[in-house]
Amino acid sequence: MVSFHMKMTGKETTPTASLQPVFHKVAENLYRLESSGGYYALVKKGGKQFRRSLKTKDRKLADRRLKDIKGQVGSLAVSEDAKLGFEVVANRWLDSIKHTLAPGTIQQREIHIKNVTPYFKGMPVRNVTPFHCERWAIERGAKLAPQTFVHELETMRNVFKYAQQHGFILSSPATTIKRPKITLSKAPIPSREQFTTLIAQIRQSDGRADNQRKSKDGADLIEFLAYSGARVGEARAARWEDAKFQDNLIWLHGTNLFVDTHFALLTYVLLRYLSHLSKWAHSFTRLFTILRAALWEKYDLCKLLACYGTAGGSFRNLARPEQAYFPGFL
Repeated sequence: MVSFHMKMTGKETTPTASLQPVFHKVAENLYRLESSGGYYALVKKGGKQFRRSLKTKDRKLADRRLKDIKGQVGSLAVSEDAKLGFEVVANRWLDSIKHTLAPGTIQQREIHIKNVTPYFKGMPVRNVTPFHCERWAIERGAKLAPQTFVHELETMRNVFKYAQQHGFILSSPATTIKRPKITLSKAPIPSREQFTTLIAQIRQSDGRADNQRKSKDGADLIEFLAYSGARVGEARAARWEDAKFQDNLIWLHGTNLFVDTHFALLTYVLLRYLSHLSKWAHSFTRLFTILRAALWEKYDLCKLLACYGTAGGSFRNLARPEQAYFPGFL
């Protein structure tokens, strides 16, 4: 970083002084470097100097940036809070946003803070430099997967942003750390036949009746997840009363509204469940065709499907729609 020692014109210079950069004061708190013409800010508060390059040779732009620097310095805390360490500030930040986070997210943030803290241990947050952040990036970057690295970097940046907003630091030292590119691998999606085979294998388990009873719930859960698109927590919280049959919708707990991708899935979920109850051994297309043909007849659908394609079994016609519209005529 360029030194702010200043050479006054008109005075005799020594060889050491001639090596020092020469600054000219052009306004209050504003200096121009003679060799490059760039502008610099020098602001004092609480007996401490804050020196920053304004990264411009344009005077008007330098004035605007100087105003921003003075505002940032003016908001710096001069109390004992300015001496707080990274871990204390990080926990304050997390406490301030806990009401907006899910329990699992809070737990993950706590883990990230625990992993980042050792790199800033024993120093006030205001003394953390880009060098300390780079050391974290070098050491942790060699050990972590890109996604985990990004999560820790995001946590670190949020902590420094919180410290900046509360006047503990002038600027974030983590801005120079670049975010790695994350390449998501494409998940293999089984075909319908493969998925059906997988579910059947889960239900079969090792063939023992006791284990089959235990695996049934797991197989049902996997089917529901696949056909509904729900998360595990949403599926576990689902109840029969959440199914809105009249609207062909299903309410998934944990979401704030009915999600579009779940709108048209309820019928599919129910048909799959119906095929399971009736031990349907034919294609799903044929199942749908049978049910569509019987749509306007009030049949016991499970018995109807159970007897389909066999010589045995029977079903009972519970009612016909004509009886509802023409009572007494039939």
